[in-house]
Amino acid sequence: MLASVWFLSPAAWSQASTPLVSDSGTANGGIGVTAPASVPHQYELQPGEDPENRLLSPFVKHVARDQSEFWTSPARYSVKDLRWTLPLSGLAAALIASDSWVSKQVPDKPNQLKRSLDLSNYSLYTLIGAGGGAFLLGHLRNTITSAKPVY
Repeated sequence: MLASVWFLSPAAWSQASTPLVSDSGTANGGIGVTAPASVPHQYELQPGEDPENRLLSPFVKHVARDQSEFWTSPARYSVKDLRWTLPLSGLAAALIASDSWVSKQVPDKPNQLKRSLDLSNYSLYTLIGAGGGAFLLGHLRNTITSAKPVY
């Protein structure tokens, strides 16, 4: 779990397809980063533009565009992107290669299965409680704001 968070964190940081520009106009200026640069990625929906979220034709068009964007994205990778894609690809390959061995390691005794089920259920209840608690705490503190991204 910790390894996946470590490998995916650069991917999450790189979600912006354009460099961020600070108030002084320098790219990736650290503190004071406010808005994306003026050259947006060609696929991004601009503010105020109608996303055409209707069923049938626009939906199929959006799905096709999303699939095209997803499957052709490796062609647009730069050397910097290899920093997170190669380790993540290696991890995925290792997990796929070890799948048959890992499936044989799963416990099959009734008491082990019950313990695993109980642990899974307690983890689920804990996550539901943490999510609900965070929601209630946000309402109590009145910290829930509009869904505007924070740069």
